[in-house]
Amino acid sequence: MAVFYQIRAHCPVRTHSRATRLHSTHVDEAIAALRTLTEHRDDMVRTRTQTVNRLHVLMTKLVPAGLPRKHTADAPCAASTQKTPLARTLRGLATELIAEIRRLDRRIATSTEQITTAVAASGTTLTELHGIGDLLAAKVLTRTADVDRFRSAAAFASYCGVAPLEVSSGDVQRHRLPRAGDRQLNSALHVMAITQIRHDTAGQAYYQRKRGEGKGHKEALRCLKRRLADVVYRTTLRDGDTSLTSAT
Repeated sequence: MAVFYQIRAHCPVRTHSRATRLHSTHVDEAIAALRTLTEHRDDMVRTRTQTVNRLHVLMTKLVPAGLPRKHTADAPCAASTQKTPLARTLRGLATELIAEIRRLDRRIATSTEQITTAVAASGTTLTELHGIGDLLAAKVLTRTADVDRFRSAAAFASYCGVAPLEVSSGDVQRHRLPRAGDRQLNSALHVMAITQIRHDTAGQAYYQRKRGEGKGHKEALRCLKRRLADVVYRTTLRDGDTSLTSAT
């Protein structure tokens, strides 16, 4: 009987532990799925940029002065009336590149919609912060994963690569950002900071205050990114366990 009661006493603990592991595994898989989506979209955006650049290089051969920066997709095909073999070949290649760009646009739009749906389903409040949309929120969620693994806001800032390092010399006190850290999160905070600076926000007021203290643009921007890292950390921590599992 003593053995029986010992087993019963330990059963709830084992069941809870197993349920926690299953939930954690499910969330990890959901985060991995969202991260795959965001990385796939980034790859397509890079491919589109490369394709557009190839089109512009090709058009400089077809049209001596090239094309204006803003033009329709059909402009390259109608830009030249030359009927030489080279001109016909260039127009044919331009047509193929335009078709590829349009195909990528459709795929990028579809991927964006999937990411937006997943972020909405996660229940995160990151998108309520000025400067963070669905795409940046997805990057923060997937790159941060379990925010509880960071012992403090300072540890999170260090992980993002926005914790300034002192590089003082003599009486001159200066700081610079470390080159380590997650570059995706660093980029997300940079976009957030630039967006806040351009609008009437608390971030803009903080940036202007730092400029008033004699700091240059880059130094004031570094300070703002460090402050925003705290905001993102607290928001993610407050959100706690998001419902990413419902997005899969």
